[in-house]
Amino acid sequence: FFFQTAYIHNMKTIVPIAITLFSTQHAPQHHTAVTAQTESCTDIPDWVDAENDGCDWYDNNVDDYDSYAEGTTRCEAFGNCCANEDNGYTAQQACCTCGGGLQFIE
Repeated sequence: FFFQTAYIHNMKTIVPIAITLFSTQHAPQHHTAVTAQTESCTDIPDWVDAENDGCDWYDNNVDDYDSYAEGTTRCEAFGNCCANEDNGYTAQQACCTCGGGLQFIE
């Protein structure tokens, strides 16, 4: 207890004051459950580009190193061209290997 001087009706009196100190050490803990989530991707089913190449064709590097640097992927070289005429998707939109496809969090 601490004491403080107070004046009540012009009379001096000493009033005990209780002070409660809070510590974070004993404060209620809030826990958030963390669950493991995995990401998965599925190519848009039956998608092919305007040249009739599917997503599996885009999984590889280009063959023509005269026009492209060695190691250039087909996604990098052709992924934004040759949209499917039926749905308008390019490989970059339809294929997981190119960063598209249907993304899921499980």
